[in-house]
Amino acid sequence: MYFGIQASEPKIHEFFANVGVEMSEGQVSNLLIKKQDDFHQESAEEHDAGLRTSTWQQTDDTLTRVKG
Repeated sequence: MYFGIQASEPKIHEFFANVGVEMSEGQVSNLLIKKQDDFHQESAEEHDAGLRTSTWQQTDDTLTRVKG
């Protein structure tokens, strides 16, 4: 949810609460930031492959607003 639809951590916590999953806000954060080495490596490999296969790059980094 965080990466796929750019939902904020509080909104992810709210979603879980609404469907009956009891989880602390800290646990939601831990799920997103702990033990992510494989994902970081895959992201770096994709980034490098993109740079090697294109003569130009374009980015669009639309951020999720948190508390306003």
